[in-house]
Amino acid sequence: GWAGLGWAGLAFIKTDIVKNITEGVRHSPPENITMDEEIEAHIRENWGGTDFHPVGACRMRMDPGSGDVVDNFGRVYRIQGLRIFVSSIFPELTHSNPTGPAMKVGLRGAELIL
Repeated sequence: GWAGLGWAGLAFIKTDIVKNITEGVRHSPPENITMDEEIEAHIRENWGGTDFHPVGACRMRMDPGSGDVVDNFGRVYRIQGLRIFVSSIFPELTHSNPTGPAMKVGLRGAELIL
C-alpha cells in the first residue's frame, strides 16, 4: 500500500544527493516525520505538483568536453555500447510537463536500437 511507497519515497528524498539538491526548498522533508500519514501528507503536499522535474543529469549535446554525456543518438560518450533514453538527457527542463517528451525519447530510443 501507500505506506510502503511512503517509506520508500521518504528514504529517497532523504538521500544525500537529493538532500543536496532540495535543501532549503519546500520539498525538503522535515526530520521529525515518523508516521505513514505524515509521510503521505508530506509527499502529496510537496512532491505531487508539476514544478519539480529534475532533468539534465546526462544531458544531450554535441560537446563531450563541456560535460555533456550523450550524443543525439543517445550514445554515451567514452562508453561503447551504452545508450540513455530517459528525461535525464534533456539539456534543460521543457516548458511543459516532461511526460510526453520523455515518452517520445523512449520510443525514439527503441527505434534506434531495434
